[in-house]
Amino acid sequence: FAMGLGMSPSTAMQSELAPERWRVVMMTGRGLIYNTGMAAAGVLLSLDDLSLVTVHWRHCFAKAAVPVAVLGLLAYIFLPESPMYLAASGDMDGATKGFL
Repeated sequence: FAMGLGMSPSTAMQSELAPERWRVVMMTGRGLIYNTGMAAAGVLLSLDDLSLVTVHWRHCFAKAAVPVAVLGLLAYIFLPESPMYLAASGDMDGATKGFL
């Protein structure tokens, strides 16, 4: 339930902020990542306990955190700072270049 709450805001944000030529690709990627995550969660829970009666929740959460940690690390390494962050930290030249 809670994962679905982020779909509408993320759709609106992505459709407004993505460059027009990348918009369809990014929206498709967002949908694929969301559905892949939901399927992976179902597989992870089923592998732990097929009947879902005695699921080891701590182990499942720990295993589910691994892809999130990897993607977060990759984002930290490869994504540039946002123009808003650069402007707030005083780098007006970098912020201006980020909008161009």
